[in-house]
Amino acid sequence: MFEFIQNLIVQAGAIGALGFFIGAFCEEVLAPLPLPLLLAGVAFFYGKTITVGLIVKALIVVVLPITGGATLGSLVIYCLAYFGGKQAILKWSKWFGFSWDDVEKLRENLSHRKSDEVILFISRCLPFTPTTLLTVLAGIVRMNVVTYTLLTFSGIFVRVILLFSGAMVFGNSIFK
Repeated sequence: MFEFIQNLIVQAGAIGALGFFIGAFCEEVLAPLPLPLLLAGVAFFYGKTITVGLIVKALIVVVLPITGGATLGSLVIYCLAYFGGKQAILKWSKWFGFSWDDVEKLRENLSHRKSDEVILFISRCLPFTPTTLLTVLAGIVRMNVVTYTLLTFSGIFVRVILLFSGAMVFGNSIFK
């Protein structure tokens, strides 16, 4: 398994920013590999002294493409939930344990507060939070797509920076 992940990381790195963008997009939509492993592997392969040039290169080649790919991938799930969530809930509400009326009540409660936006942002910042359910919920309750996209991009950006920085700082010492 580790060899498979290592090969994915090497292949993503070989085609540069596009590879990281595609990897993050697929991770968000299909979840074939966890983003923290991708970032950790990237940082371990850099294995260089941290300089301003390396930080700029990492930002352009790794951080922004991963953030953009993950954001775009989450928008796929968001749109599926936005346009198909009501029909799915109406059809399978007895299996879900809640009805469309429950969703309407939740939407009404969330419209009076900003807590849903704070929760979305913080959950996107945390590395091991399963955010797919929050993405589906945001789509089903029809959170404003611009707000959703900005919060998702910002939160994922913070997460990627934190994970990449941690991997760069601690990666070499742990795996030497």
